[in-house]
Parts: sequence; C-alpha cells; structure tokens
Amino acid sequence: MLRLAREAGAPDEVPRSGRRGFTLAEILVALMILATMAAVTIPVVLGRLRAANTAAVAGELQTLRDAILNYQSRVGRYPNRLSYLTLLPASGVTDPCGGAYTTTQYTAWRGPYVTRPITTWYIIADGDTVDNPLARTPSTATANVNNYLQINVYGVDSVMARDVQAQLDGDGNFGQGAILWVVVSGKYGKLTYQIPIAGVGSSGC
Repeated sequence: MLRLAREAGAPDEVPRSGRRGFTLAEILVALMILATMAAVTIPVVLGRLRAANTAAVAGELQTLRDAILNYQSRVGRYPNRLSYLTLLPASGVTDPCGGAYTTTQYTAWRGPYVTRPITTWYIIADGDTVDNPLARTPSTATANVNNYLQINVYGVDSVMARDVQAQLDGDGNFGQGAILWVVVSGKYGKLTYQIPIAGVGSSGC
C-alpha cells in the first residue's frame, strides 16, 4: 500500500505546521533587549533596597535613643545594656559607670521601653548586628567634655555608614559627631551612634 501511495503522489511525511523557529538574529535581539532592561532595572532595585536598609538602621537607632532617654527619665540612670529596655534583671543591675542601682531606681523601671524583645545582640537590615552592651565615653561622668552613651552596630559597610550619617548627622566626618565608623574587616566596620548625656553627677550614669 505504501508503494501505491507513493505512486499516487502522497507525501512520505505528515506536513509540519506553518510556524518556524526563531532565527539567531532574532534571539540575539531579544537577549540585547533583556540585557538593556536589566541594566536599567537592577540598579533601581538595588538603590531602593539600599535606601530601605538605610532607613531601617537609622530608624532603629532613633528608636533606641528615644527608649534610652525615656528609661533614664524614669529610672534616673542610663541602661548598661539594651536588654534592660526590655526586662530588668532580678539582680546585678549596673549603670554605664559601673554603679549599682538603688532600690528606688530599680522599682522606678516601667518597661518595656521598646516593642522589640531584646535579650542579646540582634540583626537589622542587611545583616547589620546591634550589640547589646552600651558603651560610655568617657567611662565616668566628666565635666567640661562631651559625654556620650554609644550604641554599636557591626557589619556596616562604608556606603551604609555614609547614608546613615547623612540622615542622622550630616557632618560628613566619621571621626566626630553623632555617627562614627571604623573599618573592622575588609569593607565592613563598626558604626557607633553617640547619644549626648550629662557629664556631671549620677545623672550622667
């Protein structure tokens, strides 16, 4: 029968559809269009992500500052650790100058002063780590010099540090002001947020 069909002029194969594949030129044009779109879109997305991370870090520092000042206004001493904003330990509580809390100061605590539960260091934004212990500079209340309580954030790169400084400080100097930054490893470093505090008497501790 196959022989008869061939003699009758029937085709050997079933005809394919009329669609054809893409040519190499068409594929290259499509790839060029995708590459152009990526070149325009990716920087915009990364820029917005960077801005969101910067806002998260700056906002967290401001929240902690407000909580610390509220804490001090109630207790009469500054916290020695950020975790004190969430829960005051049953014993062994000290101020940044190393002094023990009095019973009156201890009972004056009316926290928590932040909504985030803080028990140790924690991560915000792009892997930036907020340290739990607070540092005081100078280590004791000292008159006639600037006294600060410092919040330290680790893993912050120079670009993030610059952007945070622009929001919270704006002096363009990492060596002074509210925002300090030093390299720790490679392009990453420690960002320090300095909160001005009293330099005289127990009110500075």
